[in-house]
Amino acid sequence: MVSDTSAMDQDQSTSTSALETTNYHDASISRKMAAREVVSHLVAHGCRDLSGELDLSSFDEYPTSHGGLSDVYAGRLLNGTRIAVKALRVSTTSMKHDPTHLKHAARELHTWGRCTHPNVLHLMGLSIFRGRIGMVSLWMKYGSLPSYLESVPGVDRFDMCVQICEALSYLHRIGIVHGDLKGANVLVSEGGVPVLTDFGNSLLADRTLRFTQTTSSPSFTVRWSAPEIIEESTSHTEASDIYALGMVLI
Repeated sequence: MVSDTSAMDQDQSTSTSALETTNYHDASISRKMAAREVVSHLVAHGCRDLSGELDLSSFDEYPTSHGGLSDVYAGRLLNGTRIAVKALRVSTTSMKHDPTHLKHAARELHTWGRCTHPNVLHLMGLSIFRGRIGMVSLWMKYGSLPSYLESVPGVDRFDMCVQICEALSYLHRIGIVHGDLKGANVLVSEGGVPVLTDFGNSLLADRTLRFTQTTSSPSFTVRWSAPEIIEESTSHTEASDIYALGMVLI
């Protein structure tokens, strides 16, 4: 997701996590739940519902950018803050008859919201956006790391590498395997700070919100994937994250 706003460069070192570690162990999210019910569970776990704070007139009809399985829309909050809303890409048929995307979005929000680090993109909250659950963050002016390095001369690449390493080390310390570390999933803020994003493939060791079992296989991007992920279709691990980190640094 992508920030602009001058006064709102990330300072997550002092911010609180979007999802507090609350002990609602009786909660469980399944693919059979309606969007509002899923949102209620997430809000109960500390995720802020920003649905009523979006300036819907500021969003274009079509997404500004695309991920592998998601669309990103640029817009603003009613207070003028520039934001990005990430929503999983689904067909009209799937939205009505196979609402698995709601569970996938909830899982990503639950994982992402555990993060509070200056080099991890800050999750502002969620929203109901065009029938889907949207993930709201600040708009990152410079886009992805590769785009930033191409357009901005004289970047201290060593320092950028150190910050990316610190971000991944932080994730592993709090029990998160990122699962999809690559250049496109490192964004750069207006202040030139690299931040990790995209937790759709991530694994969280200690969930305070339960999810019914999923049957989908782990996805990966070949260039950044460890051999065991490609050859054996095993789950992502801290070790495979480190391999992907090496590919990013190269």
